[in-house]
Amino acid sequence: MPTRRADETARPPALLIAIDHAKELFAAEIEAEDGDFLVWRDRTAKTRAAYEANERGLLIGRELDIASGWPESRYGADIDAGARTFIEASLAG
Repeated sequence: MPTRRADETARPPALLIAIDHAKELFAAEIEAEDGDFLVWRDRTAKTRAAYEANERGLLIGRELDIASGWPESRYGADIDAGARTFIEASLAG
């Protein structure tokens, strides 16, 4: 069982259980979002490589909808300049 801070010991046990459950749900949500980003980043790198090799066009439709949201998310700093340029070119497209 996790160690409690002094101010948490005064809370009712049911509230502590609810807080722990909320923390677990939040952690699971963040982990799932991290996985989604990593999958997207890998797919976009492959898509960009195919574009640069003249094997396909820019992002469109659902691909572009998904890609356009990542730079403004908490993952924005993890997106390399080439991917950003590819997304911007697709948006201007």
